[in-house]
Amino acid sequence: METFILPREAFNAIEAGLGSKERAEVLASAIEMCLNEINQKARECILEKKEHVKIEIKEELKNELVTRELFEERFRYLDNKIDERFTYLDNKIEERFNYLDNKIEERFATLNVKIDALNFKFNILVALMIIVVTFANPNFINLIEKIFK
Repeated sequence: METFILPREAFNAIEAGLGSKERAEVLASAIEMCLNEINQKARECILEKKEHVKIEIKEELKNELVTRELFEERFRYLDNKIDERFTYLDNKIEERFNYLDNKIEERFATLNVKIDALNFKFNILVALMIIVVTFANPNFINLIEKIFK
């Protein structure tokens, strides 16, 4: 705690006004005690006011600014919404890929049927070509004539 001491000039003025050093010391001592008490009360008042102002500012900031709990709550809400949206999009993409996969399988099945049909026709054509070439061969015709005579 800081004590207040009267300046020398003030003490001299009190001594001159009262006419005695003892009376001046008593008055100076009383003034110093009063000033110290006022100083102490002022400090206490300032500290109390400081606490009140601190609490008021804290309350105002709590009302004006986002608290950590509110921020985390909103963040979790947004995170859930994003998860829901991504899940929805993942499902839609999977559905689309399944649809396209089925369409591709259908097309390949159709192509396989067409290729099988073409393969069958090609085999018939090859067989016919062998028969035609065989019957168009003069040596084969001579062999047939010899066999059936």
